[in-house]
Amino acid sequence: MIIEEFWKEPVSTIKTGKRVIYITGETDTGKTTFASFLLHSLHKECSTGFLDCDPGQTTIGPPCTAGLGIYEKGEKSLDVKKPDSVYLRFIGSTTPAGHLIQTLTGAKHLAEKAMELKTDKLIVDSSGFVKGNIAREFQYHLMDILKPDYIIEIYHTYSLKSLLLNFTQSAEIIRMKASGSVKQKNQVLRRQYREDQFNHYFKSASEVTLEYKGIGFHGRIPGIHNIPAYTDRLIALCNRNHFVITLGIMKEMDIQKKVIKILSRPFPKEKVASIHFGSIQCNQSGIHS
Repeated sequence: MIIEEFWKEPVSTIKTGKRVIYITGETDTGKTTFASFLLHSLHKECSTGFLDCDPGQTTIGPPCTAGLGIYEKGEKSLDVKKPDSVYLRFIGSTTPAGHLIQTLTGAKHLAEKAMELKTDKLIVDSSGFVKGNIAREFQYHLMDILKPDYIIEIYHTYSLKSLLLNFTQSAEIIRMKASGSVKQKNQVLRRQYREDQFNHYFKSASEVTLEYKGIGFHGRIPGIHNIPAYTDRLIALCNRNHFVITLGIMKEMDIQKKVIKILSRPFPKEKVASIHFGSIQCNQSGIHS
């Protein structure tokens, strides 16, 4: 990690200030790198939550999720991708576009979980979905829901300065230029990262049969008789609080017997309260079928 000198002043302010820090900006501005630096700077002095709102280039969980990592206060060496505990909400796609409600709701419940666990600080690493009216309005509502004490915009060629005027009376706005050391990622590199993440997540997966009688369905549910649309559908098996127990890839569905066969990691079947259907069909490398 390359640490920029101009990062240190806002970190010093945040250390002694209030709780929720929201980091925004377009893609390839170094948001996640700065968020990681901030986490390293805070965790020795306070318990910290890291809320990852980018379902395409995820840090905490597998692609298609929003994740909350909890890092307890301590002097131990910190690996951002290995928090003390993890909570996930399923978005259903690798972008918030078309899944705005899922992203907003998921981020809100993950932030509430961080509050419930009494974390001292919460870092929100937002996605690069910022360009255009829909994206800007999405960013507005995400900030409105999470009520940050600090909003850090890292900008390069595109700025949310006018949008952030809505929050000048409720949050401290900090604007920083993107680091010159940030590497630009093209779509090929982004896709490869997602495939690597999916491969790692499903490495220990096997085929599991689950009876779904008494279990709720929601999300992008295909038509009941459109069996091909169920095959290879990415789903999340969720608990009664709608947090992800595990992701799965549906292989077969028997409507008469109310049974599905899925490729998934081991999970406690008795904990499954709902099945959330995503919008993509893929294999265990995340490659769309």
